Amino acid sequence: VQKAQEQLEEQHYQDLRERRNWSKETVEDLRIGWMDEELFNSMKQEYGEKLGEAGIHYGMTGQGDGTYLIPHLERNNQPYLITCRDPNAEEEHEKYQQAKSSGNEFVENDIYKLLRNNSDTLILTEGYPDAISAYEAKYDTVAAACGSFEGHLNELKGIAKNYKQVLIVTDNDDTGREN
Repeated sequence: VQKAQEQLEEQHYQDLRERRNWSKETVEDLRIGWMDEELFNSMKQEYGEKLGEAGIHYGMTGQGDGTYLIPHLERNNQPYLITCRDPNAEEEHEKYQQAKSSGNEFVENDIYKLLRNNSDTLILTEGYPDAISAYEAKYDTVAAACGSFEGHLNELKGIAKNYKQVLIVTDNDDTGREN
């Protein structure tokens, strides 16, 4: 994660500001980074087999010149799972790639939790970018992975009971309307 953070250049901050209205402070606070083929190859050289064991693979570098790396953070700000989001992907199923958790156990369809603003409102979103935008606006938020909270309802109920208000924000597409 640290190496991907170091890869961020002013053009990446500008892109995230223009596309998503995320501040540099939010990007740094959430430890978002950039992984391109060069970083992947240097990590492969440095870590060898361990990289594959952690679920980090070449396809995570995206279809263009790289991909945004979005870590799922523990309360101590340490990553336990990495999701990569390709800003150039055209198909929904090509946008996201997830690596294994730090414990080498694959977490499929893990939800993305940003519960650090001490807000009295919780916003549930369909995707990571919307969750980060809600976080930027000082709300606590949880995003579905792959457009669904399936398998996480009990966890969501446990989180939601700590808030005065829960808002559900979906995309205006078939997946959003179905879920």
